[in-house]
Amino acid sequence: MKIFKYKYSYYLVSQLIPGILIVGVFLWSIYQRILFPENILYRLLVIVMPVVILSTFVSLNTPHKVIIDKNMIHFYSFGMRHSYDLNKIKKISVKEFIFSDKYLVRLGEPSVLRGRYWISNNIIGHDELLKFFKEKEKSFAIQSCNISNKKSNKK
Repeated sequence: MKIFKYKYSYYLVSQLIPGILIVGVFLWSIYQRILFPENILYRLLVIVMPVVILSTFVSLNTPHKVIIDKNMIHFYSFGMRHSYDLNKIKKISVKEFIFSDKYLVRLGEPSVLRGRYWISNNIIGHDELLKFFKEKEKSFAIQSCNISNKKSNKK
């Protein structure tokens, strides 16, 4: 079992504090909406902020810990976990961003609240984790090519 996680101070500054600020802005916008019901900005914030909160806390798009255990991979954040069986996933894609210290990992067919995870280079064991995802991406691509070749040969 491999555990990859951020230092607590990095997690606090990069994920927890922004999450608290997002909730604070939402509560402030509700209060302002009550005081100034005709203001369109507060109306918009009351509508948009729940989506941002959902994206931040439920989708776990920035996990603070990643655990790879045999054929399972687990993403943890805000006391929640998303788990994937690597034998059941059909596709993994990794997209690195040149001007950022993050990369995007997509597992299977991502839905609105699952399957997309931003991993920062600041995670302890970053190189090993990125190598793992890249190898899985390559092996899934090879399997996909083999399957499509078998289908085309049958025709």
